[in-house]
Amino acid sequence: MVRRVLSAFVVLLAFAAFILAGEIKGKITKVDAENNKITVTVDDKDQELTITKDTKFISPKGNELKGGLKSKAFGEKALKKGISATITTEKKNDKEVVTEVKLTGGKKQADK
Repeated sequence: MVRRVLSAFVVLLAFAAFILAGEIKGKITKVDAENNKITVTVDDKDQELTITKDTKFISPKGNELKGGLKSKAFGEKALKKGISATITTEKKNDKEVVTEVKLTGGKKQADK
């Protein structure tokens, strides 16, 4: 009996974590490194998101980009207007927090 209750509790926690985490797919339209914010366009609507010091940035090849919003890749700023990205968010203390920014577009896509 105790095993069943414990198993149900674990499953409930897993679903709660899944519900709290969100994924946003769109194009980066603005990068404000001074204020730690990025703007992403999703379905023709802009969403401004705040980046924290714990936010991970992942290149299209899967490598972690060091330097956060000021990271350089492709010999230039990695995060710039026009690059597609998948942003993972999590709700913490009634705030939406960006936990990961995965770039899905490369230099050619950014130049379009």
